[in-house]
Amino acid sequence: MTDGLDELLDQLLGRGLEHAGTGVDGKAWAELTGTGLHRVGISEELHGSGGDRFDATTVVAGAAQAGLGVPLTEALFPVAHLAAATGRPVGDGLVTAAVLAPGAGGEVSGVPWAADADELWLVIGARLTVLPQGAWQAATATNPAGEPRDDITVDPDAVAAEPLRPEAAQEVLELSALGRSAQILGAARACLALTLDHVTTRHQFGRPLAAHQVVRHELAALACEVAAAEAAVAHAVGALPEAGGALEPHAQLAVAAAKVQCGRCATRVARRAHQLHGAVGITAEHPLHHLTTRLWAWRDEAGPGRWWSARIGELVHGPFGSDLWAALTSSDGRTST
Repeated sequence: MTDGLDELLDQLLGRGLEHAGTGVDGKAWAELTGTGLHRVGISEELHGSGGDRFDATTVVAGAAQAGLGVPLTEALFPVAHLAAATGRPVGDGLVTAAVLAPGAGGEVSGVPWAADADELWLVIGARLTVLPQGAWQAATATNPAGEPRDDITVDPDAVAAEPLRPEAAQEVLELSALGRSAQILGAARACLALTLDHVTTRHQFGRPLAAHQVVRHELAALACEVAAAEAAVAHAVGALPEAGGALEPHAQLAVAAAKVQCGRCATRVARRAHQLHGAVGITAEHPLHHLTTRLWAWRDEAGPGRWWSARIGELVHGPFGSDLWAALTSSDGRTST
């Protein structure tokens, strides 16, 4: 998460929420694609812009912090992982990823941006197929934040596929969950900044809202939730293997913990931000709703908190032999730079 990348994002997206609510037809998305930031974390040999997973996380969180509804997470997390694992280059346009479960009959629900995608990276069992636009049918739908989450139909017997590791479908879910966690972190940061500005500039009973002790307590609790999410995401990204490598149990556990922590953060930050904004924050004209509706939507995508909590239990009782201390302290020694 380099300072240079943070500064570039500030230049392109601004430090406020002037682009909040815009999508692929907005200026911010054109700026991101024009500078190659929509391919950060993917090697140049695979038609990416270079950089690592920390850089990809910075871009995804930064776009979410700006209130954008754009297709970054799918390309920079699951697709980037599949590309590195297979050596297959990523296309220039909008790409998305999905997993076709056994017995699903070629139908997949809730695929991000499928109707608009130029490429679909589809994992079928332990095989990957990359489909061009027009090779699937999409019934358009949206999540609660208004982002495309389409239902698609493909013919799994009519496409060529290349082999993957047996755990590939699980890895796609894990990388997707980490991408959503990064988005939640970004939106939560923006909620904190927006709320801090509101309570310090708005006055009640002759003094700023922030002068009231109960407001300060709520603001401190909000900041703690964001800090916990920050730590969880940073730890999970640091636990990932080299690009395309198999996720070891300690990495799987870190990803699951990040999704649980960020799901909790999404619920509590949205609630406290709305409470501290009062009636102002629920109006359509106020930018807060661009953040909180996404927090609620992303919280439940790529698996809700209950599912990931159960996954943590499976990992502790499985690879770690029911040794909670070993699970908590296991690490391969990588740290953020």
